[in-house]
This record gives sequence, structure tokens and C-alpha cells, in this order.
Amino acid sequence: PFVLNQGRPFIAVAVEQFGLSNALSEEMIAALPSSVSFILTPYSQSPEKWTREARTDGHEVWLHLPMENKNFPLEDPGAKGLLTRVSLQYNQDRIQWLMGRTTGYAGVAAYTDDTLDNAGQMFKNMAHDLFKRGLGFLELNREETSFFEPIAEEMHAPHTEVQSYIDVVDPQRPAIKKALEQIDAQGGTLVVVRPSPRNIPALKRWLESLQKRGIEIVPVSAVAAANNY
Repeated sequence: PFVLNQGRPFIAVAVEQFGLSNALSEEMIAALPSSVSFILTPYSQSPEKWTREARTDGHEVWLHLPMENKNFPLEDPGAKGLLTRVSLQYNQDRIQWLMGRTTGYAGVAAYTDDTLDNAGQMFKNMAHDLFKRGLGFLELNREETSFFEPIAEEMHAPHTEVQSYIDVVDPQRPAIKKALEQIDAQGGTLVVVRPSPRNIPALKRWLESLQKRGIEIVPVSAVAAANNY
């Protein structure tokens, strides 16, 4: 496993929606450094294929767990999303389907907030089961208190959270400037990037420029492992 060099500035990059578009997923694998992580959508038509190809090229994969948040139903987690006002069996069937979509992922990524308190014990048990398997957790909610992270901390499971979302990879955009400020202030950052035909080559160029400045590109698991104490 990759060990974080605490004395060197770093950036962890996770590109979301991996496996949704065949063309974009192929380009992500071909164009991006192997230390860039991918967040696999469970709704991919070929999740095992994409996980295998990404890992063969050196990328680590995190499985996205879609679940209800405070913006539900405007933000719908999809047909297999995890919900709060349903039976235990309903969510158990869905978590089994989600977790069984592929193998070999480093952990799970999810957007969690206090909506999950509506079924707190159900989701606590779910989190315990995940972390007992040795999986890491990536919190996609950067603005509110995570439901899963305190449980990961309690169980000494690898965990971390996104610090910036980058919708458009452009050095003049605020999100890019914010990420650089975080590296300067904290020594490192973790960003989630939305894939698009323009973003992938732009991300490749941006990461090359960061490497020339001595900033190390690290997998998400390296940052998560640093919180495993």
C-alpha cells in the first residue's frame, strides 16, 4: 500500500462516475496517472470489467453507495439507493446488491448527513459491517457532519473526506485555486473531479503541472490510512 509522505505536499484525486460512460471511462484509465483514484458507480453496466481494467492499470477503485440525503427526493439515489423510511430487509437487499457489483475495491464512497439519524441504528449496523470487512470510507459531503466517519474512527477504519469538488478543470476557476490554497495551508488536499471530455485531458495537464512543483499525487487510500489510528 502507498504510504503518505507527511513531509511532502500532496493531492489525492478521485474521479467520480467511473463506469457510467464507456468512452469516458476508457479515457480516464488511459490518460490519468495511476495514482488517481476512481469512484465506481454501482449502476455501471459492466462494473467488474471497469474495476479490473482500472486496477490492472494501477488505479484504485472506490465503490459509490447511493443513499438518501436531506435533498431527497429532489436528489434521488436511484433504484438501488439506501433509504431511511423503509424496512431493514429493503436496505439489506440493496446493500447486498451494491456491494456485490464488483470486487477488489479499496472502500466505499458516500454522501451522508443527519438524514440518516431517521434510521440511525440501521445505518450504524451497516457501517459496522462495512468496516469489519476492512473497507475504507470516503465521505462525499464536505459541508456537514458525516454520519459514517465517526463510526469509522471508532472502529479504527481508514477514512477521509472530500475537501473540494471540481466540476470544471480550469486553473482560473475558484475550485482549483481553493485546492492549491489547501495544499499550501495544510500540506495536502483531497478533491473529487467530475469527468467530461474536456475535464480529463485538462486534469492530466493540471496534475503534470503540480508534479513539476513538487506536489505528489497520491491515492485516496493513502490519505484514509493516515486517519487510521
